[in-house]
Amino acid sequence: MTWLVCAEMIKYTTPLLQMVQKMRQDVESLRIQVDERIFYLSTFLFPLRKVDTIDAKGKSTPLSSYIIRDSIKFKNKDVQSVTTLLEGVDELRSILNDFHSNANGDSSLSTKTFCRLRVGLVLRNLKDLWGTALLVAAIVEIHSISKTQSAAVCHRNLMDRLEEYIPRIYEFLDMIHKHKLDGSWKIRPLMDGKDLSKSLNIPKGPLIGTYMQEQVKFMLLNPGGTKADCETHLRAVRNNEMNMKTDEENDVTMKGTSEEPTTKKPHIA
Repeated sequence: MTWLVCAEMIKYTTPLLQMVQKMRQDVESLRIQVDERIFYLSTFLFPLRKVDTIDAKGKSTPLSSYIIRDSIKFKNKDVQSVTTLLEGVDELRSILNDFHSNANGDSSLSTKTFCRLRVGLVLRNLKDLWGTALLVAAIVEIHSISKTQSAAVCHRNLMDRLEEYIPRIYEFLDMIHKHKLDGSWKIRPLMDGKDLSKSLNIPKGPLIGTYMQEQVKFMLLNPGGTKADCETHLRAVRNNEMNMKTDEENDVTMKGTSEEPTTKKPHIA
């Protein structure tokens, strides 16, 4: 049954690609990078993204990775690309729906929300694959809608449904470029590990990674922020964390001292 879903998904790929290519020709400012080979592979394998299998070494491995590496003998780079893309498609689909949600089909009630932080974090994980992942996410959503309709209606309205979805893709792409998020993963951090360790008085280790991620969030929310601004923010986060830890320790201490010792009653024969 799952293989039939894979076959259903792939029928959307070529028409959508052709529409996007036409859209790029009509709108010169529209920039979207699509790896067509990864696009076809990821769309077909999307329904299998949560299925595992056993490889030749007896280890559990994602079925999508096994097919690419062991069945069609593609390179490890392709395996990694498809794996990364499939891990990010569900979140990207959710973001796309939240960005352009329609209230009961009434366009006058439609709401568009664009969260720079949420979108930026997904793009940082996908990197140059984000354009390809966006088209896969669009196909997943269109196919999901089609499942609620009859086969005849789905077939008749395939092109219409794709054409209706193109404006959503265009508007979303436009917002990504307006917020200058394309290539945001290449921006160097304002503070490196040594800076964080010295400024926040924390040792080298996992905690540095935690605050590096907090710094990424700050930079996404504050694209014009300076190193001083970032340092002030991270110190506030660190101080808040330390205060919460102190409060928790005090609560444990108070609880321990408030408990009265129990006296064992003498046994009367």
